[in-house]
Amino acid sequence: MLRKSHIRIIAVLVLIVAIIGFIGLQRTTPTSTLKIGLVLPLTGPAATWGNDYLQGATIAIEDLNAAGIIDRPIELVIEDTMSEPKNAVSSFQKLINVDKVKFVATTLSSHGLAMKPLAEENHIILFGDVAHPAMTENTQFTFRHSNVVDDETKKLADQVIKLQAKQVGILYSNDEYGYVANKQLIEYLTMAKIATQSEAFDLKSTDFKTEITKMIDADALIVVGLGPGFNIILQQIRELGFEGTVLTGIAFVIFKSSELGSVVDEVYHTDFPYASMHNWQAFSTKYKKKYNLDPKPYHAISYGTMELLVTTIAKAESDDPTKIAQTLRAMKEFKGTYETIVLNEKGDALIPLILTQHK
Repeated sequence: MLRKSHIRIIAVLVLIVAIIGFIGLQRTTPTSTLKIGLVLPLTGPAATWGNDYLQGATIAIEDLNAAGIIDRPIELVIEDTMSEPKNAVSSFQKLINVDKVKFVATTLSSHGLAMKPLAEENHIILFGDVAHPAMTENTQFTFRHSNVVDDETKKLADQVIKLQAKQVGILYSNDEYGYVANKQLIEYLTMAKIATQSEAFDLKSTDFKTEITKMIDADALIVVGLGPGFNIILQQIRELGFEGTVLTGIAFVIFKSSELGSVVDEVYHTDFPYASMHNWQAFSTKYKKKYNLDPKPYHAISYGTMELLVTTIAKAESDDPTKIAQTLRAMKEFKGTYETIVLNEKGDALIPLILTQHK
């Protein structure tokens, strides 16, 4: 017959085993959802770019959930800015204050720059996948996985110099991306002693004939900016009889300008190179199966961002943005499923562009 002291000991041991088992269960059983906020222009002038970004991110999260890279489900919390920077700010505030999100990604320079100070102030990881050079200046919590304006404008300017143009017109969108692109193009071309004339255009406009007419006699026209008006500009340039060389930025591939036919014959434009990715065909097959569309290389930008972020969270074994930021900056290189991402000291994972001529 057991003594009372023995019974007490056994009871204590049983309790200890139960507690250990409960702790083990807590470690292996998902107790919460990892939320990642997306602040995107899903409607409005930049809707095409925003929805493309969302598609790549959606495929990534589906793959990461299926792979069980972390011990809980991952959920995208999506906010539509309607292409307005002020809405990007309110969306960001809603995500961190209401949805309790610690990780956010966005696109468009106007959106990223508007959210950057809030991310730094509130210690929220922000992937501003935008081209503006200031996106990651003097930051601790802000990162970028994108091309940059500097690379794009240098390639466009170099081509103009190669063409030996004497007078160049620049049509640029009246937003942060357009302003900095115009400034850099003027600097590059002025150094080469090439005369320039610039005109800003409204992303929401449908008539750009006034701006185009002012530079109709130029040897070359450079068009930079995002928005549905981009293709209208290309059409109106030819309708007005411009016979010089036309050069454009990345909007050419984003807004499928190649479908305009002879209007864009011989147009130079920047593009994301397939060579920047490994295993591109596998991504292309997966994307087409889900959306019944052929992808472009930029569709994988958001895929890479999601994969990099979630993998870093898993590696850090923490949701603490400070620790995640430190882990990201120490990582240097991440070999993802479809892309090898190299991070520099500023937190930039830069994607180089190529310049090609549409035939």
